[in-house]
Amino acid sequence: MAALSDHVKEELKHALKDENAAMFQIDGEIISIEKEDLDSDFEDVSDLSTKIKNYPELKESLNRYLNHPEMRRYTAKELKGKRNARRK
Repeated sequence: MAALSDHVKEELKHALKDENAAMFQIDGEIISIEKEDLDSDFEDVSDLSTKIKNYPELKESLNRYLNHPEMRRYTAKELKGKRNARRK
């Protein structure tokens, strides 16, 4: 995780405005932030198999990826380009 200056922390708190998530644009890029309470939700992530069992949608997503090795990840820029090409 990257360290943030106190000024940036205050600006992010201000951007959230008591919401749990926010999106904004910086230099033409969309930034999405989400607030998470680590104190209450913190769990030991050393046992990944237990975590995967507890989240069926994660297990399904991982299985889909494993069953299709040709799948690849796209950057936001690539997805935007594909979406714009379909619209034309």
